[in-house]
Amino acid sequence: LFEWDEVLVAEAGEAERPEASQALGALDDGSAGAVGLQLEDEASRANASGKTLKAQGDECFKRRQWESAVDFYTRALGGGEDAQELVLANRSAALLEAGRCQAALDDALRAAEAAPAWPKPHFRQGAALRALRRYDMALSAFAEGLSRDPKNPNWQREIEATEALKAARQAAKAS
Repeated sequence: LFEWDEVLVAEAGEAERPEASQALGALDDGSAGAVGLQLEDEASRANASGKTLKAQGDECFKRRQWESAVDFYTRALGGGEDAQELVLANRSAALLEAGRCQAALDDALRAAEAAPAWPKPHFRQGAALRALRRYDMALSAFAEGLSRDPKNPNWQREIEATEALKAARQAAKAS
């Protein structure tokens, strides 16, 4: 378990996103307004389902049930969860713990694309790249995270740990 994985559940404000409302505009017969309300109601139910599925994934993760967590996070992504980047970052962590490093990297990249200013996906990228033994790329991901979150001392620890692994691998190849 990585040091930062204890912070899977978002802090207040990170998990809640203002819901986007879709207004269709009123037609002369008023039917578009009714359709718009129906679509908003369906979207609201789907989002609630997504939040429930994400919460179930979080519980599975805490119990170290990696594959179940991955399943719930995957279903949350399809269930209308608003905070897609958060679910992707969490699924990335579960995939990495399950030993599915490339899939973990893919989710981390998607999370970074969905939330470019958020530093957590860069940690997930670095951790997955390090597990894949792509140390230079991992160092770049951690450095990017450090640039976005310079007050967090964990970035430097991750960089140092990755540099040590890189040096050990180079020493092993040299002997």
